[in-house]
Amino acid sequence: MSMKGELQDGKEIALKRLSSNSGQGVQEFKTEVQLIMKLQHKILVQLLGYCIKRSKRLLVYEFMANNSLETFLSGLS
Repeated sequence: MSMKGELQDGKEIALKRLSSNSGQGVQEFKTEVQLIMKLQHKILVQLLGYCIKRSKRLLVYEFMANNSLETFLSGLS
């Protein structure tokens, strides 16, 4: 499930809630997130961070306003 959010400084973000049924441990999740955060490419939204609270896991991405990824990649924007 994805939703729009806002940081305290007013920056818009996209939040993605991950399934708690994945069976992945907390340390494995943190390691995977750290690897994803190192990926940078013009067609990838940047992963800004994550949150783990009990069994809930959220990924925090930069927000891409007004268009879908499909529109951006096809050059129709």
